[in-house]
Amino acid sequence: MVTPAIGIYLTQQQLFALGNQLGIRLGPLSPLKPKTSEQQAMAKERVLSPSLMGADGKMRPELLPAFKTLTNPQAYALLAYMGRSFLLETVYYYPDATTANGNVSLTDTDEGLKLSSPGVKEDVFTLLGQYIGETLLRRTEYDFNLPLMDAWVLFGVVDSCRRKMLNAVLDYAPLPNIEVSLDEIYAAISVESNNMQWFSPYFEGCLSLAQISYSDTQVGIQNLIDKDLLHLQGDTIIPAESVVRIADEFLVIDGHLRLRTGMIKGGQPQHVDMRAIQGRSGAIMFWSYDDQAIDLISLSPAQLMLIISSIIENPAAHLADDGVLPRPPVNSPPPPESLS
Repeated sequence: MVTPAIGIYLTQQQLFALGNQLGIRLGPLSPLKPKTSEQQAMAKERVLSPSLMGADGKMRPELLPAFKTLTNPQAYALLAYMGRSFLLETVYYYPDATTANGNVSLTDTDEGLKLSSPGVKEDVFTLLGQYIGETLLRRTEYDFNLPLMDAWVLFGVVDSCRRKMLNAVLDYAPLPNIEVSLDEIYAAISVESNNMQWFSPYFEGCLSLAQISYSDTQVGIQNLIDKDLLHLQGDTIIPAESVVRIADEFLVIDGHLRLRTGMIKGGQPQHVDMRAIQGRSGAIMFWSYDDQAIDLISLSPAQLMLIISSIIENPAAHLADDGVLPRPPVNSPPPPESLS
């Protein structure tokens, strides 16, 4: 018997209330499991919606398979993209960590949370393809593995370069030979801003980093010099050509993508976070990280779309000990909060 496709809308309150009404022990990755006092209050409400509950007060039987998956998923994959006045946020939940079969998705929409079973994919990829693109072209090649503080300093350098380039564009002046100072780099790193056009504050926010000191910035600069990413002439810091090309490709940032996968392994949840930043030129900067270091690589739009597709098809592949992404930190953060 083929399970009918499901596509219904519900509120966050209904989500937690249904989890409570089912009377089933909820797994650690379940989006039905309250995590705050506000969500616990929602769970005590009763759901009376005819689209969810039958006349007997029980959940409609055709919804039971989807909610069974949501009560104790063995894996999830979160996909969120923001750019050009467009926001997409979907979480896929899987009854089995090694296959996409039976997955259920929750998508944040203007009409509420849309529950889809099987999880929506084609519509998501159509939308993402329009904004990310599908070209294989990329101008700059890089693959860095850096301690978190060194990566933060590198982003401060990139932001400093971008400011100089943007000022030249605004003044209708030729692009200058890029030179930056320690003070300029530290100012870029320590700026308090929610403006997602800048790498440094965005990186800090993604990892919830403690504020970096001036002396730590100096150490980070020396580490980048040792890696030939910066050069020193007296007191002047000259970014390597590869760093200047990154600044040029991301002179204006068009979009931000967040990917997050998690699974139950050895009875405990494990998670991996990945981010991508899209430049106006179509360039993609992709990174994954743990609590010590970041792997930072260049991708084409087509390669990013392939990674997204592979994660949705098999999220567990990106949590394997021998995978291409770093192992999750020991103190892993909780499951995705944004849709639950």
